[in-house]
Amino acid sequence: MGLKRIVAGVSVAGLAAGGLVASPAVPAHAAVTCVAGDLCIYDIQTSTRGRIPGNVRNWANLTGGWGNRADVFDNMGTQCNVDIHANTDFGGSFTILLLGQSLMRSNYGKSNRWCQH
Repeated sequence: MGLKRIVAGVSVAGLAAGGLVASPAVPAHAAVTCVAGDLCIYDIQTSTRGRIPGNVRNWANLTGGWGNRADVFDNMGTQCNVDIHANTDFGGSFTILLLGQSLMRSNYGKSNRWCQH
């Protein structure tokens, strides 16, 4: 398993270990194609941007097949944090990405849900 880095956000496992890191400015490459209300995603390997509006149970069904592909996440929501889940159907471990924050985590995420935490 590759090294996973959290730049900002709260990892459920990391929270117990005190793994919260302050957020830098939102990376421009992650926010370019997004609009208010989106979870913005970016794949470093292919330099591909994407956006996820709303709750999505399976990122593999999104255009481009985003399951376990995103490396950079940007919460452009207007009201809530977003949970990024390791498994489809909001299952498995998850990372809480705080409103307005960014996260760097290699090849992560298969589903997301807003306004839970």
